[in-house]
Amino acid sequence: MKNYIYIILALFLNNSIAQNDLSFGNINYKKSILSSYFENTNLTDNFPMIGLNSNMPLYIHFDDLASDPKNYNFTLIHCDENWIASNLFETEYIEGYTEEMITEYKYSKNTDFEYIHYRFAVPGNNMNITKSGNYIVLVYEDFDKSKLVFTKQIYIVDNQLIIDIKPQISNQTDKRISHHQFDGDIDISDLQSMNPVNELSFRLVKNNDFKKDFIHLDINYISNKTAQIIPFLNQIPAGNEFRMFDIRRYDRGTLGVYDMIRKDGFRNIILTPTENRAKQPYTRYLDHNGKQFLIGESWQNNIYETDYSFVHFYLNAPEKIENGNIYIYGELTGWEYIPEAIMKYNENTKQYVGKLLLKQGLYDYAYVQVSENSNKANWSVLEGNFAESNNDYLLYVYYKPASANYQKLIGVKRFRFFE
Repeated sequence: MKNYIYIILALFLNNSIAQNDLSFGNINYKKSILSSYFENTNLTDNFPMIGLNSNMPLYIHFDDLASDPKNYNFTLIHCDENWIASNLFETEYIEGYTEEMITEYKYSKNTDFEYIHYRFAVPGNNMNITKSGNYIVLVYEDFDKSKLVFTKQIYIVDNQLIIDIKPQISNQTDKRISHHQFDGDIDISDLQSMNPVNELSFRLVKNNDFKKDFIHLDINYISNKTAQIIPFLNQIPAGNEFRMFDIRRYDRGTLGVYDMIRKDGFRNIILTPTENRAKQPYTRYLDHNGKQFLIGESWQNNIYETDYSFVHFYLNAPEKIENGNIYIYGELTGWEYIPEAIMKYNENTKQYVGKLLLKQGLYDYAYVQVSENSNKANWSVLEGNFAESNNDYLLYVYYKPASANYQKLIGVKRFRFFE
């Protein structure tokens, strides 16, 4: 088969990685890898998107809890909007080298946890991306794609549209207190598409949760020139503001922190126990919509002098919630449901408890239920859905004309609901 990715998947399976672990998302496959994040010099919030033919790369940072540097490499995989690999050879979307080495690194300094911090540019110095779309950055070891390290999702956009869209509180009676809806128009006249209904796809994502918290917009096309958004058909649960904690400093109590103790030579941070917010009144405050900021004290170099600690989470619950698992969720888990973030119920204390190894920084997070037969978080159980919630939204417009064998990303619009 033409698609090179199946060769990679076969190699993964031969390396004893379970098939159900093969997900194209923000996934760590090597336990020593922590704190991967983006640096985008074009965008203040480091969003993982660059323009097609841009001369400004996107940087990816990560830590390896190791004392010796490794021979890490990376390549790119073009995907459709659902993060399924496109039916393309690497040479059809990359000019130059199709894989490069990661050579920039620094050793940690004055930290309890010894680590090596890496940084690399996407595309690499000898790469040129020739097609827009969704891309997976595939990092592996020793030029051996069976030694998978981690994957990250990025976007390469070729903006061709004028997008005018705005969020608002739902005007439907049964959703007015819990949902947002969307209204506006998208100018598609420059595409000259003869079949926009089948060639265009509009994906609306909430709070950077690319894979799980999104809807496909229902569109009314007007003379193949304008895509009109239909508000009553485009509703999304609003969620709640994220919970927060601040561990930029270790020498005093900070937001969300109850106590700090040392055990077996390492810091353990005890977060303040919190409650189920689903049935509580909405409380307004400024969160960061699920983001993390890996920063320490002002005198520290955030790349190699900030330290790690075990962070302990506590959620008061009079009884165990049946059906599925409770997860710690947000950018701190890569917007994925990772095994390390599953909360365990303690019958004695009547609490859900969890633990993550995290770097100094400022964190948003939520507690979400994921049922056994679902891949989407249910906010209504522990966080609630409130129409007053302030959210970031991103609209991605994909285009696959009849003559193409891949989806182009031809428009991205970022906007915010702020009541």
